[in-house]
Amino acid sequence: MSFIYVTRGSYWFAVILYFVIFSASAQQYTVRVNPVTAGVNIPMSVKRAAQETVMNIFENDSRFTVTEANPSIEVYINIYGFRTKEYQMKDPAPVAGGQLPRMLSMKLTEISWTVRFIETAGNRIISVRNYFQRSDSEITQKEPWDKNPTTDVQNNFSTVISEQVLQAFPIQFTVAKEGERGSALLLTTDVHSRPLIGKKGKIYRAIKQTYNNGEAVRKVNVGEFSVREKLEGAKYSASIEDGKRDILEALKNGEILLAEKGEVEESNISRKSIAVIPFTSGIDTLGIHQQNLAMNMVVESFLENHQYTLLDHSAYSKSSVTDLSQDLDKIRKDKTIAADYLLTGHIYTFGTAYHKNTGSFDVVKNGYYSTMKIGVKLIDLETGAVVKDEFIESNQIDHHMQLPHMTDATSSLQMALNSFVSRVNHMVLKGELLEVIQITEAKSAKAQKILIAGGTARGLASTYAYGITEMIYPKVPFEIVQILEEEVDGKKLQRYERIGEAKVEDVEGPLFAQCKVTKGNEAVYTALQQGAKLLCRALN
Repeated sequence: MSFIYVTRGSYWFAVILYFVIFSASAQQYTVRVNPVTAGVNIPMSVKRAAQETVMNIFENDSRFTVTEANPSIEVYINIYGFRTKEYQMKDPAPVAGGQLPRMLSMKLTEISWTVRFIETAGNRIISVRNYFQRSDSEITQKEPWDKNPTTDVQNNFSTVISEQVLQAFPIQFTVAKEGERGSALLLTTDVHSRPLIGKKGKIYRAIKQTYNNGEAVRKVNVGEFSVREKLEGAKYSASIEDGKRDILEALKNGEILLAEKGEVEESNISRKSIAVIPFTSGIDTLGIHQQNLAMNMVVESFLENHQYTLLDHSAYSKSSVTDLSQDLDKIRKDKTIAADYLLTGHIYTFGTAYHKNTGSFDVVKNGYYSTMKIGVKLIDLETGAVVKDEFIESNQIDHHMQLPHMTDATSSLQMALNSFVSRVNHMVLKGELLEVIQITEAKSAKAQKILIAGGTARGLASTYAYGITEMIYPKVPFEIVQILEEEVDGKKLQRYERIGEAKVEDVEGPLFAQCKVTKGNEAVYTALQQGAKLLCRALN
């Protein structure tokens, strides 16, 4: 990628040449959508509808060719929960005085499933998503929906899987005004993708930044767009959803902005690799689907961190938690597991139960409650050393800091799993040392904001959207430490002195993030003005 840098104020803005970015065509993939695996009592019509919907999404994107032979991408779908139920409810519409509200015939559909994209060369895990969906709709006419509920399945799958595909295989556009009037945007790329319609993405301004004695690019978000319709060729009409003033001003000044659906990253960023093997369980009643769900939640959180390359070794099996220590030498010598680290886990508790309130001394309301206890280990395959070892206990109470009660078991489990994922992400961040580059905002000799050398490639993300719940990474606090040298017994040793705290406010691509200084503003300002080297690391 080539840049022309144009001075504006105190920043260097990168204007990206259209013909340089888009002279090469989009990467092409061959995809095989494997037959759906499912738990017991999942209707064949549901499995067939799920597979056909996923295939249709890939077939409507010019980057993919669906095939059965020698694919570059394997797609695996596992449905582990599905149910439908008919019920009656009062019409919420207002009625005239004296009249009774009419009763509506409704149907409830709940479905839980996992979708995995695996790159066949090297078994790299491209994407894993665990979905929990519940939908209620009115039955307008009697139909055998309980025997052939394909419409609900197709609608659920189409919405979320198209989003997963666009996140896993992101698209980059150039941005221009569509016409002289109004604020509609014209997005140009070389990808023909029907699933893009209605999707939202981000618009960036690129800024040149010194990094590791060289140069890199910060992607500063200036707004969001929503694709309205596909035009001729590979052009799309889009509306501005956020940042209208900044976007239109930049276009008026002749800046060429980047628009992205998904996180487009520079290919030259190196990452350590992790081999993922199936989790074990000490629970006799826990099925393979639940074990895989817990494992996939951990994998999903690692993928969202962008910090590691994950390799799929789900075919590897072990019978008990003690096998890991006994077989570690064997695993390390296994040439088929070519990775830097090994990720494994053991499930101690995993389940959902209904609680019935017993009286005035029982503060817990009637409803479903989920809890899980899982041990997660990250092992260095070269040395055999345990890099990270956490016993994570999670439940839905932790996530909302109160005693929520859920009326259905699926939502209860989802809430507890979301809490578990946030704890795994914190585990990944712990111990990481990120350099403080510069002060980006100061007031009265106090640092208000700082730029740190840590973006998506170092485990940071602005937001992590999962199902109906959004967990915000910036809530993870960081301590700011200053490196000091001390002489002990004639030897110079380094120590870290804590001088402040900060929280991530905005992640600017794979290498940079803006942080708000929450403590020690004056000390941070003074230290950086004096040329001291400062680092950030996640608090326990």
